[in-house]
Amino acid sequence: WENGKREGQGTYTWKDKSSYNGDWKDDAKEGKGTLVYADGSGYEGDWRANTRYGVGTYHYANGEIYEGAWREDVKHGIGTYHFRNGDVYAGEYRYGRRTGKGIYTYANGDTYNGDIVDGFMHGRGLFSYANGNSYDGEWSKGLRSGKGTFTSPTGDSYKGEWRYGVPHGHGRLIDNVTKHRFEGNFNDGKRVGEFQEYDSEGRFIQKMTFSGGRVTFTGIGSGMDDEGGDNGEGEGDGDYVDDSEDAEEDEE
Repeated sequence: WENGKREGQGTYTWKDKSSYNGDWKDDAKEGKGTLVYADGSGYEGDWRANTRYGVGTYHYANGEIYEGAWREDVKHGIGTYHFRNGDVYAGEYRYGRRTGKGIYTYANGDTYNGDIVDGFMHGRGLFSYANGNSYDGEWSKGLRSGKGTFTSPTGDSYKGEWRYGVPHGHGRLIDNVTKHRFEGNFNDGKRVGEFQEYDSEGRFIQKMTFSGGRVTFTGIGSGMDDEGGDNGEGEGDGDYVDDSEDAEEDEE
């Protein structure tokens, strides 16, 4: 103590059994120190004017841990958060929120590397799944949304527009074995309207018409209009598939 104020090195214990051991200046925690709360949580690191400020580690009562930068008692800057389920976040914090560039490493082996806003994958990023799938593109509040590419472990891929986590809008499917490309539109994850198939050299092969994810017409050549032919009938070489309720659905 100095002039009735805590100064220098010392330990102080409050009535609720919380205690601080470390540096003091002008009756405030200042410098290096460790504060242990009554619930078992605690902080060890830098202090400024009684606030966590600088670099330090916070151990939560539930077992979770944050290691990194602090500013005026909140997480701010670069840090790493260990969740009790085994997930880990390493990246930027802004005024207590996971916001900026970051990497999520999940306990199941999945990883995400990219933009984060308020803890959500939001902006642009790469999600690599433990099973070998990957998605590289735009995100909105944790869902694939905007433009992006989904690739399977076999190399098959979808590149195009997304909404609410599924293909929605214009896109292209590529078969990695044949290298054939299928282009058309999606609605809530299902193929709709006309799709065109091209070979590995970009040569047109055939057109296919989808309704609710089901093929209703396939045809070879360019003698078909956008409606599948004159008066609803395909022209040239092709096959018509009944898309009534009794028609068998194709597997997606």
